[in-house]
Amino acid sequence: MDICIKSECEDGSRSLIIEDNGSSAWAYLVDMRSGKLIKDAFLYSPIDPRDRLNEDEIADGTPPVLIKQYASDSAVIVNASEELFGILWSFDGNSAVILYDRKPISAIYESEQRGFSKALSIESGFGNPWSKELFDEFHETYC
Repeated sequence: MDICIKSECEDGSRSLIIEDNGSSAWAYLVDMRSGKLIKDAFLYSPIDPRDRLNEDEIADGTPPVLIKQYASDSAVIVNASEELFGILWSFDGNSAVILYDRKPISAIYESEQRGFSKALSIESGFGNPWSKELFDEFHETYC
């Protein structure tokens, strides 16, 4: 099941795109003026993680499929539903937290180079594992 959701921050300067292509799900923070990708964050895996990276597919432009060595116990969400996604934006549109079923699953923070995800168990090319401290700080500041 493919999912594509787009949300704009309040001032329209940034958009967040959520994409699930059936084998990998990511969030992309995009500058609306230039159309350039600012940052991304891994969301979840709609399939069981693989043993090895899909290097040939990645070379062709396909987002990577999560591999077992980086996956957390909550990495897989099968048959995700668009209606269950939500986005918490910072006031300035430079940070966002992605919710699924009203629970945070991933985040992009202005102060951090890479995204954070509950689907990740260790830091890798997919991003960083979830940080409760950063989320609490974001939540106290913007929510």
